[in-house]
Amino acid sequence: MRTGAFGPASAGDPQAIRTRAANVGRTGFDAAPAGAKPAAPDSTVRKTAFDEPKPVRATAKTETPAAPTVRPVEILDKPKPAYTAEARQRKIEGTVLLDVVFTSTGEVRVLRVVSGLGYGLDENAIEAARHIRFHPATQAGSAVDQRVTLHVVFEMTG
Repeated sequence: MRTGAFGPASAGDPQAIRTRAANVGRTGFDAAPAGAKPAAPDSTVRKTAFDEPKPVRATAKTETPAAPTVRPVEILDKPKPAYTAEARQRKIEGTVLLDVVFTSTGEVRVLRVVSGLGYGLDENAIEAARHIRFHPATQAGSAVDQRVTLHVVFEMTG
């Protein structure tokens, strides 16, 4: 019983070997026969976009209007934050970072403490931030809310 071109029945059969050789030659995977000329290059092959730049057709530009620029908050007065007795005793210095919104109505809303110092200084930073006086940010002439990270610095003096 024959199992196919790669089976054991065809391994020693000279006719099967010649048939396989002929089939391989028709598939194009064998070496070119002796004396054969190489195929002429196909003149229909086109260059790819990587060979040379192609001209781009000009199109009408449709410009989208840019959003009006926002004039940032203008700080008029900021109170100095108070030190707590414990922070002063431990000589704690540094910066408390607060995530705040300067509202269009002139209020400071503290959203969260981003980075604190502890010892009551975070609470004092929040209290000082709430008393900042400012002109609201504006966009196209109208007051708008502006969210910022506020740095409240604690430094011991003399």
